[in-house]
Amino acid sequence: MPLITGAKKQMYETLYAAFLDRQCAVRTVRWKLIRTPAERQVQLFDVKHDPWEIHNLAGDPKHAGTLAKLDAQLRELMREMNDPLPPEAVFDWAPR
Repeated sequence: MPLITGAKKQMYETLYAAFLDRQCAVRTVRWKLIRTPAERQVQLFDVKHDPWEIHNLAGDPKHAGTLAKLDAQLRELMREMNDPLPPEAVFDWAPR
């Protein structure tokens, strides 16, 4: 109801998404982090400035802090949601 009545503009600071054991993601108003463990792929998008998610910023050193912050949020949300995917499968590897 708070969204419908206009009392709130958003319900959550972050949104967690998962697709089987293939992919997990965290989304904020500005950023979207997607981790695809089987492909060892990390994608980071500034959805405010790149709404079509064309430019993957995960490898850009300027965004290392943002990546680390979102990784921490993703790890915490995985724990909160009892995601059966083990964290080491998601985080303990280097992107290709």
